[in-house]
Amino acid sequence: VEMSASGFTAALGEVLLRGKDRIPVKDAIEGVKTLGIYFSASWCAPCKKFTPLLKAVYESKKDKKDGLEILYCSRDKSQEEFDGYYGTMPWLAVPYADALKIDKAIQLHFKTKVKIVPTLLLIDPKLGVLIEKEGRARIHDYQRELAMNGDSRQLLAHKSVVELQKGVDVVLYVLDTVKGVEQREATIKYVLEGKGKGDQGKLVWSEKNKAQDKFAKDISGEMPLNKVDGISMGKSGIILKAPGAGGVKSSQCFSVTAGQQSLAGHFSDPEQCKGLFEAVQHVLDCGKDKLSQDKKVASDGSVKQPVVGYRVVRWTPEMEEMERKRKALEKGPPAVDPKELLDCKEVKLLTKGLGVMSYTLDELQMPKAKKMALVYKAKKSGPIGYLVLVRPEEEEKASCRLWTS
Repeated sequence: VEMSASGFTAALGEVLLRGKDRIPVKDAIEGVKTLGIYFSASWCAPCKKFTPLLKAVYESKKDKKDGLEILYCSRDKSQEEFDGYYGTMPWLAVPYADALKIDKAIQLHFKTKVKIVPTLLLIDPKLGVLIEKEGRARIHDYQRELAMNGDSRQLLAHKSVVELQKGVDVVLYVLDTVKGVEQREATIKYVLEGKGKGDQGKLVWSEKNKAQDKFAKDISGEMPLNKVDGISMGKSGIILKAPGAGGVKSSQCFSVTAGQQSLAGHFSDPEQCKGLFEAVQHVLDCGKDKLSQDKKVASDGSVKQPVVGYRVVRWTPEMEEMERKRKALEKGPPAVDPKELLDCKEVKLLTKGLGVMSYTLDELQMPKAKKMALVYKAKKSGPIGYLVLVRPEEEEKASCRLWTS
């Protein structure tokens, strides 16, 4: 273990950065329980989406003094790119001049390959061992846990949520019993009031220019995201019935439903439509509700721009119980009393040993038989015991661990 830890420390070089300060490696990682080595780059679009999410989790974990530290290992193409990107990060970094060498040294030490960015390796720096190669998934788990305990930073970490929070211009489709379907210019926002645990915020919209007709329907409204049951991207439903909607591209259109309430419209830029979807998806991901593709969404039959619909699968007490059981199984089986295991007549015989013939291949790949004894040995906890093959003339043995099912 000491060799592994010292080898890992050596792989990190001599100094690391924290902001503009240069710190010896040993001092930089002292007291750190989990070190995330973050392979990323400023030119990588997925990295730019993941970095704010990682930052929100990192800051929350730092506040709680959970012993999490992040080390940025850059794959930027220049010192200028590194300086600009690292300037947005609050954690440690490998100096850009050493990044390529240390990048290779880390992969060699852990005997793993990092082919894509973003990649996050979770390390135990005290032991110098790799805990988890898919660290991004663990960060998402942390984020969900923090958000469900009322940490609003996690909900606001996504770029699309921040943009929607500022307000985005949209054209909404409103059904009027006299005039039919009307198009009305409005502004839509994401509002998070921070009411504590479980608050996912809401979509709020209001008309930009009040209709001159005093009898016109007021289109202002709001939709809590914990009530949303479906979202679709594309030209469908009420939008197909609107006069003048033919000139609008399917990639600009959306609809969101929450029970009997529905909201449909289009943005001037397809990227804004994509942003609305990403914002809703992120907020739901910060809870336990999931988006599942719904193939029953009605559309105009377009092949080039089909409507893509999703329904929200709400977390239920039954699913909570299944999750609890799954986590219990991950921890291993409960303790077992060896006396209960040995009550069986056959097991008692097996503890004394049964004569068996063991067959192996020699150097010429020819089968070779050996007389062996098969013995069962019980354990107090964890595994329920071992089957051990013992060769009488020599004290060599091979074991097979048994677990409860």
